[in-house]
Amino acid sequence: ALVSEADPEVFAIYERLMRNKKNRVVVPIENRCCSGCHITLTAQDENLVRKGERLIFCEHCSRIHYWPESEVLEEEAAPKRRRRSSRANA
Repeated sequence: ALVSEADPEVFAIYERLMRNKKNRVVVPIENRCCSGCHITLTAQDENLVRKGERLIFCEHCSRIHYWPESEVLEEEAAPKRRRRSSRANA
């Protein structure tokens, strides 16, 4: 079902990774590192993974990164800080 909907190029990459990396193809970012190879990500790649707009592959091990859902939910649930008004009270 999903295979027929998947981008053929992405699916080919996924299959290659499955052969080479076994069951650890899609891995979370943990402490700003790829949890597959433990190499530190650049800030730019970390932000791209967090946005989730496209697939981001590890530059070192080629695994597909994702941002852990629990961290996304915590960031969304965190109360927004209110800025102090710069106006003097009259």
